[in-house]
Amino acid sequence: MHKSVLSLVCCLFFFLSCQEEIETMPNGSLNIVLTDEAAVTRTLPEALSDELRQQFTIELLRDREGTIVPEYKGALKDFGDQRVFKVGSYQLKAYLGENPSLALDAPYYYGEVQDIAIEKGKATTVTVGCKVANALATFEIVNQEVFDKRLKDYYVEVSAGGESVTWKPGDATHPYFKAGGRVTMALIGTSVETGQEGSYALNPIETVKAGVKYNYKLSMKASNVSLEVTTETQQEPITINETVPDSWLPKAKVFSEDFDENHVLTYTETADALSRAGIAYTALRPVQDVEFAFNFADKHLEHLNKTYLLSELSEEDRRALAAVNIVLPDLTAGSTEGVIDFAGVTSGMLTHDGGQDTDNIIAVRVKANDRWSDAGMYTIRTVKPVFKVGYYPGNVWTKEFTLNTLTADSVKTGNLDKFTDIAYEFSADGNSWEAMPGDLRKAGLSPGTSYYVRAKYRGEVPGEKVEVKTYPQTMLENGSLEGATVLAGDDGGISRGTVYGWDGWATLNRVSTPSGATAYSFNSRSGCRPTDDGHTGKGVRVITLGYVMGGVAKPKAAMHSELYLGTSADDSGNNKEYGTAFYSRPTALGFWYKCIENIVGNDVSLVKIQLLHD
Repeated sequence: MHKSVLSLVCCLFFFLSCQEEIETMPNGSLNIVLTDEAAVTRTLPEALSDELRQQFTIELLRDREGTIVPEYKGALKDFGDQRVFKVGSYQLKAYLGENPSLALDAPYYYGEVQDIAIEKGKATTVTVGCKVANALATFEIVNQEVFDKRLKDYYVEVSAGGESVTWKPGDATHPYFKAGGRVTMALIGTSVETGQEGSYALNPIETVKAGVKYNYKLSMKASNVSLEVTTETQQEPITINETVPDSWLPKAKVFSEDFDENHVLTYTETADALSRAGIAYTALRPVQDVEFAFNFADKHLEHLNKTYLLSELSEEDRRALAAVNIVLPDLTAGSTEGVIDFAGVTSGMLTHDGGQDTDNIIAVRVKANDRWSDAGMYTIRTVKPVFKVGYYPGNVWTKEFTLNTLTADSVKTGNLDKFTDIAYEFSADGNSWEAMPGDLRKAGLSPGTSYYVRAKYRGEVPGEKVEVKTYPQTMLENGSLEGATVLAGDDGGISRGTVYGWDGWATLNRVSTPSGATAYSFNSRSGCRPTDDGHTGKGVRVITLGYVMGGVAKPKAAMHSELYLGTSADDSGNNKEYGTAFYSRPTALGFWYKCIENIVGNDVSLVKIQLLHD
């Protein structure tokens, strides 16, 4: 029990000491960049793919007063863009692979940097030049037809460090071996003539150099006397990017910068063709093939719906795709990227079933380094244009209205020039539609009622529904001219000097009654007087009269009386205004009148009705 307690105390002391160092020592940060060191000297791209870099293992060692202690070990992908460490001097190692004595397709990549100083409050970037730290051999049969006549089932056996691997003609794999060791090789095969197996030693590698590719070219003389195999050996430096096994490489990538994050690209029917509508791909090795499949909902494109393989595309398929302006890439030897361009086909894409969205689905996958990529699924969605019919406010009345034809201003999205078979429709309820008359004038409507109109094109694609409300029917104030009012004078007897008025109407009665009730009837009386001889009873009698003192035969003034809507004239005949405003746009105006001739029969009457728009 005593030992257990002592041990616990020691552990706590050690923990507290480490904690104190972490909290009291200042920190800096480190960022790591990996490059292909051998590529720099050969003017090749030195950048490693991000997918490959992330697979490297990173070891970071700190010099703590002469003692090297590990600070970090893990994959670069877990290191992050930047990580904080204590101030001090560091060493860094970066490697990928196992570095076996001998194995097929087993490159080993390594790089290190010494004396890295991490300073307080500073971000340090370290570039690590990595290289191939082992070596490989490649084999080429120069005159294979001669080999095939003399040998069967032949192969090259490679031995190193007690291990052996074989290479056969046509193999895509290569033997890798550790630097510094000795490698032996032999051509082994069975004689076609004798049926006996034989072995023919090739030039060995006495001391393997790191980062070197040993190229063996094997040739055989066409002699029936004996087998003579000649070996030509070359050495050349090799880069990381040249040696990455296909199994280490990521799949080809299918992508698009033109589609949105949901892989959807929207095209408005009748608009100009989209400027960009490409689905691209890229790979680290030359692209071997491209597979693409269409599921077009567009009726005039659905004949293209099937799966295509670019390497096996028939001339008939090529012509069909070119006819709708789908541009395909070429499988050019060594190409690692390409684009399938759909921009040209968009200008002819249509919606369906009266303007419903049409989804045209495209799937693309790419083969590179003998692996198929994941399928990229993309959709070109065709939507109907946004447009609506318009009308001038002055063309809406109480019982009718007239529409305008579509103009460019009426079309918010799309292209009016590409609209065909344009029609205009009317609805009383917004659901059931009928054709508008050819002159776009709809009559026989109810006042103060909402109706609906729309335009459509291609015989089926409707625009926005637009409400048109007729004006309410507004009756003129006191239109029946009931209830004459005595504004001045005496309404008794012969009505001498009486000034009559009617609510809502104006007259010149004050002009013709300057003397009031004291004057004689013919010389001072209203030119507009109430009568019971109207259309439905009451009415107004409008007469021509003479007025002002001067006798019956020779009045000093004469006047054609007026009954009108507006403002009555004063005693001097001034301030007279014609017309009155009210919120209505009547489809028709109605009035009733009759002419009563005088004895002479030479009266001239004028009845004038005007509807003016302010």
